[in-house]
Amino acid sequence: MRRRQRNPSPLQRLVLFSIAIIALVGGYYWGNLHAPKNIGMLAAGLLEDPVTLRPIALRDQFNEPFDNQRLTEYWNLVMFGYTRSRNDSPVMLTLSTQILNRMADRPELQKHIRVLFVTVDPEHDTPEVLGAFLKFYREGFLGLTGTISAIRAFAGQLGVRFQRQPANTEGDYRIDHSTSMALVDPHGRLFGLFTGRVDAASIAHDLKLIMNKYD
Repeated sequence: MRRRQRNPSPLQRLVLFSIAIIALVGGYYWGNLHAPKNIGMLAAGLLEDPVTLRPIALRDQFNEPFDNQRLTEYWNLVMFGYTRSRNDSPVMLTLSTQILNRMADRPELQKHIRVLFVTVDPEHDTPEVLGAFLKFYREGFLGLTGTISAIRAFAGQLGVRFQRQPANTEGDYRIDHSTSMALVDPHGRLFGLFTGRVDAASIAHDLKLIMNKYD
């Protein structure tokens, strides 16, 4: 004879419902606690696999050699321009100053960020000219120059292109160049790029997240 199945009492149903709610809430909490964290970039485009840079042979504004070894121990923000530029270069250097200012609340990170300004006009931008130019900006910025072939080789590794336009009758000229900002890590690898319309707050935000995660 089949035994008749009894329906749960109201008390049993309440207990089962409570257990289900506790399991749901606990599972949600545990899942969030151990889920991979999304570092939430605002402006940076990070490379899935950072690229080790080929040999660099430049000189800084103190006329000291600058090679790949000097990229180590810093997160390097690298930009290209020239001292006679009336727009892009002053804007990018001012932006770099603002970025570092916005890192002031994390001095332990701020001191490991360095700005590299690489000239695309080495015929004019000697180490002495770069040194005088960069004095108008934040202390610690490095200006780099070298042969045009060495600069093109370095620029090409960072996806930067530049082209000098013919001078006008007064001898003025323009050099068209990429305005992206490359991020090179303390191992001398291209780690990412800041391109397009970027602002100091977004870049500083991203740098803090990147350095916290990857340092």
